[in-house]
Amino acid sequence: MNQTEKPAPSKRFRARQCEVWRLLEVPNGLMRNAALSIAEELEAEFVHAWGLVSDTDGASLDMKMMAARNCDNFQHCFDHCTCYYEAKNRSHVVVTQPYREPGEAVELLRQGLVIPGKVEPEIIAAPEWAFYYPFYATLIVVKFPPGYERILKAINRLWSPTAQWSLDRN
Repeated sequence: MNQTEKPAPSKRFRARQCEVWRLLEVPNGLMRNAALSIAEELEAEFVHAWGLVSDTDGASLDMKMMAARNCDNFQHCFDHCTCYYEAKNRSHVVVTQPYREPGEAVELLRQGLVIPGKVEPEIIAAPEWAFYYPFYATLIVVKFPPGYERILKAINRLWSPTAQWSLDRN
């Protein structure tokens, strides 16, 4: 797999992450709205730095939903997700910010999403870019290659209630 070069966050981004974290730690959620406003700024900088655009057709969200079902045994790997598109590689992208160590989250996602010898999404740990709850939730970028949606749909059909019922009867 050809690993994408990760851009580095700016010093301003890092300082704003600390500010979000500090605001989220205020008791009773009194500063949550201020933190969310800054988090939106951080997300915009992340999107720009990584060369992503909004998932306007909803395909990335559909893929995330199917992938999450495929990773059901690995609950909470798709947590606080945002969906994008990367035109350069024609990849649907899901950014997840689970409450896990980066290496653990990557390994669990690999177990659920890689089809050995066939196809695999690019799974990139980038905790330095976390914008949802910096320093507490990590950030993982999952880039689904062209054609992966077709595979997810096939797997999803296998796990549909009708398919499960027919498997149970045979």
